[in-house]
Amino acid sequence: MILHRESAVLAIAMDNFVINLVDIESRQIIREFGDNAGNITDMTFSADFKWLIAAQLIDWFTISPLCVSLTISPSGEYLATTHAGDFGIYLWANSTLYSNVSFHPLPETYDPLQLDLPLITLDGKEENEEGNNESDNEIHDDEMIEEFKSPEQIAEEIVTLSQVPKSHWLNLLDLDTIKRRNKPKQPVQVPKNAPFFLPVVSGLKPTFLIEEDENEKKRSEKFSRLDAMQHNSDFSRMLKKCHETQN
Repeated sequence: MILHRESAVLAIAMDNFVINLVDIESRQIIREFGDNAGNITDMTFSADFKWLIAAQLIDWFTISPLCVSLTISPSGEYLATTHAGDFGIYLWANSTLYSNVSFHPLPETYDPLQLDLPLITLDGKEENEEGNNESDNEIHDDEMIEEFKSPEQIAEEIVTLSQVPKSHWLNLLDLDTIKRRNKPKQPVQVPKNAPFFLPVVSGLKPTFLIEEDENEKKRSEKFSRLDAMQHNSDFSRMLKKCHETQN
C-alpha cells in the first residue's frame, strides 16, 4: 500500500494479484490494474503522478531475480531496484527523457522482454551476458516503438480528424491572448555593472568611496549657494552654534 499525497490517491496491492487505486476523499476505486503474474512485492508513484511503477506499462519487462523493492527519483530520471539474493542496488534510466517512446497501450498478446541484470567486475565495468548485448537492446527498443499510421480517409471530400486530445489544440485558439498576457509590462532593466576594483578612502579605518548621485550633487550645490547668499553676523553664527550644541 502506498499513498500519493498530492493527488490523494492510495494504491493497494490485493491478494488476487490486482492493484486498486482508491480516491481517499470519495473512498471509491478509480482504477484497477489486473493480470499480474504474481504477488506485488513493492510499487511506487512518480512525483508527477503519471506512472505507477508495478503494472504493465510502457516498457514492460521481466527480470529473473525477483524484485523485492523499488523507488523512483523525484525528477523521474532514475528507477532504483533491489532483487532477491542480491545485495546491490540497480539503477534504470527513464528512456522517455532521452528518446521518443510510444504511449499506445500494449496488446493483450504482448510478451514482456526478459532482461538480465548487468554484472559488475572488479574494475567497475559492466559486462553483458551472451545474447544480451547493446545491439539486442536496440532491436528491442525499435520493436517497442510503433510507426504512426495515418487513418484511412472515408472520402476525399471529408476531413479526417487527427484524434489528438482536446487539450493539445484548444490553446491554439487563444494563442494571441496568451502572448499578450505573457508580454512583460516593463522592459527588462539591466543592473549596473560594479567596477572590478572598488575605490577606497584612505585613513585609519579605510572605507569604500560611495559616489553621489547626480541629483544629490545638484541638491548639495543648491544648498551651498543658499548658504553663501546668507550674510550672517558673528553673533548670529554664535547663537546658531549654541543652539546646535545645546550649550
